Amino acid sequence: SYSDVLLGDIYYLDVANPVDSIGEAWLIYNIVESSNRPTIELDGMGICTYASITCILGEQQQDYFSCSMSWAADMFNSGMATHEDFVIGASLWDDTSEVDVGRAYLFLGAASFSDTEYATDGSVIVFTGENEYDHFGCASTSLDPIELGTNAVVVGASWYDKSSAGSIARNNCGRAYIFFESSTLASISAVNADIIITGEDDDNFFGCSMASGDFISGGGIDLAVGAYGYDRYKGRVYVFSAATLLSDSDGLVEASEATLKFTGENALDMFGASLDCADEFFNGSSRDALLVGAPGYSTGSTIQSGKIYVYDMDDSPPTGVDYFAYGITDVARVGTSVTGLGDLNGQLPSRDEIAFNGDGIVRIHDEQ
Repeated sequence: SYSDVLLGDIYYLDVANPVDSIGEAWLIYNIVESSNRPTIELDGMGICTYASITCILGEQQQDYFSCSMSWAADMFNSGMATHEDFVIGASLWDDTSEVDVGRAYLFLGAASFSDTEYATDGSVIVFTGENEYDHFGCASTSLDPIELGTNAVVVGASWYDKSSAGSIARNNCGRAYIFFESSTLASISAVNADIIITGEDDDNFFGCSMASGDFISGGGIDLAVGAYGYDRYKGRVYVFSAATLLSDSDGLVEASEATLKFTGENALDMFGASLDCADEFFNGSSRDALLVGAPGYSTGSTIQSGKIYVYDMDDSPPTGVDYFAYGITDVARVGTSVTGLGDLNGQLPSRDEIAFNGDGIVRIHDEQ
């Protein structure tokens, strides 16, 4: 049994109208072992000896469908508990009168899919942003019921503006929306989310990235949210325990209430532009490692070479970065994306590897 794979292509050209791009995602599942590392052609036909392939097409042209993707639990009690649901974002989706509102689509898990699926299918649960230019759907993750008491999907809207008395109080402060599991199969507006977290200040772009993992609770799942624009693009990462998220009776949480905060080193680092977790990256750790990308980081001799930070969350609270890597050429932008991969090499003791990109290369590291 192998994990399924989701791949995105926000600029896919619709064959019927090759002038304009419509985003697509590829679901690769039922993967079988092969000793010859086969090349899989993503042709939308679902034909492959080593796996089943489904092409999922977005709703609108140039809506950035598949700009974010994440796995979720059986969010809406579809009865397919052995098959995870998954969320795909389209941060530039337009309403009839407002542009770049953004959407996120929850696809229910199943034993099999058609060769081609559509975001407009009636079975798809649709989350829609609040306002024009919110870029809702730019990031997503999920939370399990150990701490919250229910499964949940989290979706970011990093360009959200907080208004007060009819005027904008915090421009581009950003938001993260938490939607609890429900037995009611219905599309949901972001304004009706169960919990809403709002960024601290102007141009923070809170919600640009997010990850879930056992960072604080010791067995539960906590939420980390990035805000790469914080303090002149120095950047900040906020980690929320379930207790913090549930502490406000009205469901409205301020980013400043986070249990832990990590702040970038320099202006323009864009610390927190990417986030993920890695299970047991550090030998003997009982909690997940927190991975943070800062693609704008510059050294004394390079410009925007980028840097990644890995924090051992067993330290309570972490006293500093425990592992890092940075680019060595200008504009390499290492840390534009980071991810935990699982234990690829099977070495003992079992520890996850991590991957990050920069300078057009994906690099895989393990903890030494």
